[in-house]
Amino acid sequence: MAAIYGENGAGKSNILTPIFQLVESARSFSNQQRFIKFQKELSEKEKVDLKTLKEIPIFKLTSVEEIFRNINLIGSSENTEITYEFCISEEEKFTGKYKLIFSPNGQLIEEKLFSLVNKRNGLLFDIKFNEDKVTIEKLNSAAFRGRAFITLLRDRIDQFWGKHTFFAILEAIFEETNSELKDKSVSFVVREILEMILSIGFKTDQMTGLKNQKDFLRSLMYGSVKSTDKNKIVKTQKSLNLFFTSLYSDIKKVYYEVNEKENEIEYKLYVYKLIAGKIRKIPFTLESKGTKKLLELFPLFSAAMNGDIVVVDEIDSGIHDLLMSKLLENFQDYIKGQLIFSTHNTTLLKVLPANEVYVIQEDIDGNKQIASFSEVANIKPNNNLQKLYLSGYFSGVPFADDIDFDEIFKLEEK
Repeated sequence: MAAIYGENGAGKSNILTPIFQLVESARSFSNQQRFIKFQKELSEKEKVDLKTLKEIPIFKLTSVEEIFRNINLIGSSENTEITYEFCISEEEKFTGKYKLIFSPNGQLIEEKLFSLVNKRNGLLFDIKFNEDKVTIEKLNSAAFRGRAFITLLRDRIDQFWGKHTFFAILEAIFEETNSELKDKSVSFVVREILEMILSIGFKTDQMTGLKNQKDFLRSLMYGSVKSTDKNKIVKTQKSLNLFFTSLYSDIKKVYYEVNEKENEIEYKLYVYKLIAGKIRKIPFTLESKGTKKLLELFPLFSAAMNGDIVVVDEIDSGIHDLLMSKLLENFQDYIKGQLIFSTHNTTLLKVLPANEVYVIQEDIDGNKQIASFSEVANIKPNNNLQKLYLSGYFSGVPFADDIDFDEIFKLEEK
């Protein structure tokens, strides 16, 4: 796990946002193609139902410009560079760097990838926008093979790069291509990197992105599935029942009420809850904001447990400090992937190890850096991280002046 702390406005979301943008940028071309298809199908329908309209937000981010909007530092006339460094694959461990460069007006002007090629690190591809045209500076022959495939790839880059990234273009080609041709045409390293990006799960206040979980329902609160997917309802119900009855003493049962039709099953989530001395049936839609947030986090925890990277902004928003603390304390031993999150909940510092806690530090000129607690000081097992952090030992805490409310609201005549 990696927990990120800092003052309000310190930039915790700014650290996590490029990860969300990375995932969406790799999906943009396919999202655009699906949106075009969706629009066509919508225009051919005589009547549009609510279920159809709910699909629209999935296609919201369909270009680099939309995804990386406001990426540049305000007031800066310099290019903005984002570099992603990664370590991937347990079997054949390798590292790499993926770099995106934007002009001051927000246009993508370069994209390149450094990683393993022929058992040594090297440049796999480099694409630039020069003098009003797209230039393929490098397309490593060890990473991309086959005359027909390379011709197709170059043609797509010439047409679409800049509006979409190289990875988005490649992902769209993969959707049109069988797995055997993918394996022959693109190196294992490139395929693994793209798969890693696409499998990252994330959550912000505005949106959630998650690779479909095979065993669980996509929409947990209510929805419909094909009759052949009835087992997903059963499995999801069992897991949610264990999850919520463990976290809440007043929740006695969680279950789906189903309505089986000819080819589909409609479902809606309910809880049996102890209220005023009686166990009552409550639609989950009436639950608190914090309880609904836990339902939203459930598939993300599942993804992290099964080896994926998961990133959550303000993980504890609306959830009691002690509840989130207990949840993460229990979850630590089960993570096979990576869980990265921002938080203000200092109670978590009682259960998180120092090397998994990061703080945003700021100097007197407003320059910022992020460092782990273990880098800042030699932490001993008996040190109280919560007390040290709140005392300002690691910085990253607010130091506010006393507030004169009389002066602010002019409550007294002068």
